[in-house]
Amino acid sequence: MDTLDNQLTSDQSLSSTSKQALLTASKWAKFLSIMGFIGIGFMVLGALIFMISLTASSGEFGKVPAGLIGFIYLIFAGINFFPVYYLLQFSNKIRAGIDNSDNMSVEEGFVNLKSLLKFMGITTIVVISIYILIFIVAFITAIVIKKKKKE
Repeated sequence: MDTLDNQLTSDQSLSSTSKQALLTASKWAKFLSIMGFIGIGFMVLGALIFMISLTASSGEFGKVPAGLIGFIYLIFAGINFFPVYYLLQFSNKIRAGIDNSDNMSVEEGFVNLKSLLKFMGITTIVVISIYILIFIVAFITAIVIKKKKKE
């Protein structure tokens, strides 16, 4: 790692191929972040509609209160905000850094990319853990139900 740091500090300029690849990546990141913000907007709108219309009509969706489902949508919209924000910041900083030959902006862009990937990695670990927990609970429940049927 020390030799990599020495190599990077001695030559901090990017090749034209690297710059072009980063510019292309920043354009796609900008597109995906805009689409992400639109999706978050739809989630918030859906949550509000769900909370207002279903709460006013029946108050429940199945056996779950409609307000709770709308609140859960709002939580998911809030959680989705962070990776989309990091992606947008990556796009903006990389673009500005390359356009202005500002290594500090490029560095900030990469820090945002790191944050995005870290967030997605932690989210993936949490989701996999929840799936494993659901599998274990389902397996134990199946064993208990099977034992009760034998009795």
